[in-house]
Amino acid sequence: MAKLVKGFRGFVNDDPNTIQWADQIGRMLLNFGTVELQVFFWLETLSDDSEEVIKASKIQFSQRLHRVIKLVKQKGFNKEDEEKILEILRHTEELSKFRNSIAHNPLLFSWVGREPDGKPDNIGVPSFRKSKSDNTAFTIVPLCSLEKLKRAVDAVHENANNLAETFEDLISTNA
Repeated sequence: MAKLVKGFRGFVNDDPNTIQWADQIGRMLLNFGTVELQVFFWLETLSDDSEEVIKASKIQFSQRLHRVIKLVKQKGFNKEDEEKILEILRHTEELSKFRNSIAHNPLLFSWVGREPDGKPDNIGVPSFRKSKSDNTAFTIVPLCSLEKLKRAVDAVHENANNLAETFEDLISTNA
């Protein structure tokens, strides 16, 4: 785990060492917004209950996603189509967990095995448990490298496209 530098105050907007991180984090959140919208379209189309749809706009994404999974299983798609839809939705759930770790935690840059200078090695989230080895208030638990973040951004984009295409191919013809 990396140590937090005392007196850390954040990063300036145009720091060339961190601008790519900010760009990719923004892309991740924007792309996932598209995924959330697609899942809502699925729920709206599959549900016969307009009250359920209204309530769904006020619940957490994971709850909406699980409701869509339940509706897909109830709708009577042929086995092959149902499995295709469920596989996309399972992948959506995996991606949402990664997105949540970014969206719902304080993110900190960390440098592994060197002083905090230049391009960070990864982003991480603070662990507020005291480190036994050096008694620091908290340490940074690495979350991902920039390359992993870029791959995740691409995966979320692909997932949004898969949701939209499958919706058009299967839902609109079966609804």
